Amino acid sequence: MSRTVVSVEAVEKVVPTAAGSLVILDGIDLEIKQGETVAIVGASGSGKTTLLGILAGLDEASAGRGMLVDEEISSLDEEARAKVRGLHVGFVFQSFQLLGLSRRKGRRHLSRFLSLVTMTKNGKQFPI
Repeated sequence: MSRTVVSVEAVEKVVPTAAGSLVILDGIDLEIKQGETVAIVGASGSGKTTLLGILAGLDEASAGRGMLVDEEISSLDEEARAKVRGLHVGFVFQSFQLLGLSRRKGRRHLSRFLSLVTMTKNGKQFPI
């Protein structure tokens, strides 16, 4: 039997806006067992990145409980979350600044970087 390495129960994320409260996550339950491969998919703005941030302890939920490798991450302070994250989480951020280059320099080096990871054919694909 595989052990649970990541789980959240009734996780909510609500942020204040000028127009009132914005509910980003509402009662999310998720359990990931060791060795499982999971994809979190959804429309742009649906809360995928927010959920990943909460799962990794980079962000705090407004309500609910999160566990990361036997640690109740939702009850830890930032320093303790960073320690758990450093031991158990690998994170690659989806960002236009991922390579640490300006847009102009990035485009010049794009082919070279893509060839290093055998993805040259993806050089002209962009998110919608």
